[in-house]
Amino acid sequence: MGFIWIAAQDGLNLFDGKTFIKYTYNNNINKKILASDVRCMAIDSLHHTIWVLTNVGGINAIDYYTGNVIKSIVSKHTDNE
Repeated sequence: MGFIWIAAQDGLNLFDGKTFIKYTYNNNINKKILASDVRCMAIDSLHHTIWVLTNVGGINAIDYYTGNVIKSIVSKHTDNE
């Protein structure tokens, strides 16, 4: 679609060619991710989804057609690692 997705320590940014949209922990429900420190992203073109891994270990699914967060999966973190 020609969008640019930028992962950073202060959130995920989407640039549509005109404006930036920011995804953070403190954002509204459609743009809220589990943490603002984004570590990795992967594109799932079959389901038109971007999977976003954050520093807390959780993963978020963002529909790249609508730009909305459609799923957030919280992982259990232990100090035994």
